[in-house]
Amino acid sequence: MRKYKKSDIVIKSPGQQIREKIIEKYGSIKNFADQIGMYDSSVEQYLTTRSLGSTTFKIRLTNEFQKSLSELYLTDEAQIRMMTLSISENISTYNQHKDIEVLEKIKDICIKRELLEDYAIVCRSYAIFFYNQLKIDRALAYMQLAVNYLRGKESGDRFAIYLSELIKIEAEISLRSRINKLTTECLLLIDQTDNIDVICKVFTNIGLSMFKMGDYDDAERYFLKVIDLQESDHNVAFVLQMIGDINIIRGNFSKAFNNYSEAEKFLSQSDELMPPLNHRFAVYYNLIEEYQLAEKYIDYVFSKTKLKLSATDNKYLVTMAEIKMHFGKNHEVLIEIKNLLEELKKNSIYAERHIKQLEKIVELYRTDLVFLNKIIDLLISFYNESELEQEFIDAIKIVIGRTVLETYRVNSTKRRM
Repeated sequence: MRKYKKSDIVIKSPGQQIREKIIEKYGSIKNFADQIGMYDSSVEQYLTTRSLGSTTFKIRLTNEFQKSLSELYLTDEAQIRMMTLSISENISTYNQHKDIEVLEKIKDICIKRELLEDYAIVCRSYAIFFYNQLKIDRALAYMQLAVNYLRGKESGDRFAIYLSELIKIEAEISLRSRINKLTTECLLLIDQTDNIDVICKVFTNIGLSMFKMGDYDDAERYFLKVIDLQESDHNVAFVLQMIGDINIIRGNFSKAFNNYSEAEKFLSQSDELMPPLNHRFAVYYNLIEEYQLAEKYIDYVFSKTKLKLSATDNKYLVTMAEIKMHFGKNHEVLIEIKNLLEELKKNSIYAERHIKQLEKIVELYRTDLVFLNKIIDLLISFYNESELEQEFIDAIKIVIGRTVLETYRVNSTKRRM
């Protein structure tokens, strides 16, 4: 997986691409020139021309690499498709505000060259980028563009996936009648494909949409379809966790535990789904008041050295605060809040969402004056030291204000006693 920087979004000539392959394999142009019996100055000259120079050079080049000339470089269109797909497939790693510069640059290239399908792929990347920030209106606008530009094109599988992602975004704000219409169109599309991965992605997205709208029976039905079809352990583990969440909402705690335990069988300890699964176990044990086991599992979550609190819209910190309250371990909560704030200095696109989560911790500890004052100190210090986006600044101000009001309320109550 490669995350592009803005400077990486360039179209390279055939010579530039071949030069990179030569350097990678031979260490220098001179070494390669010696290998094929040519002057390095001649090789340098040939690599700067669009046609790659003489026939002799091209024959020796292809013989040395044991590849045809067309295999040694990508066309401009192929380079653009490689970049748009890579960004789209790894869009979750584009989680800083400055990453939008990458999207802007590749979008401009697609528009200039009138590559409409690549433009649709970029629009999908924009949609997920904004959706991850809960900017639903902007996410919806870009996802609609992506779907509309693909409609009627040959990329039927991609169109089906994008349409299911549109459904997932629209589930946040649209009427059920609109969702039903889009879902019907989506299901008709997957009837035309034999690609199991595509079918399961569509079923998963529709299931998540139903879950968001509170239609847990339909959500479970689509998740079960994925289990019936999917060969990927990772995807089965994910939908089993979602079914467990549905059973938690229904109050079927024992069924939820069975779902989570079944999901665990499909995962290794290093799998990226293990922290959210351990978090679910922690929530389960906290709900049934088995607090020692709840603490065990939430500690598993925070013991992972690669865990990045700011990476997603996780609720780990709030759950940790709820559990640690039972043991009076407020200092551990403060340590993790400080760790989160350090991560957020990088201007994560999830920052505003995480700061809002801190409001829930303030509510939990609303009677603990010492804890509240420490929260205020952390937030003010962070506010003064960091260069932040305006939305992030506004969110911090709200939490600071809320915390100050809670400390005032606690002090007032004490004075009246």
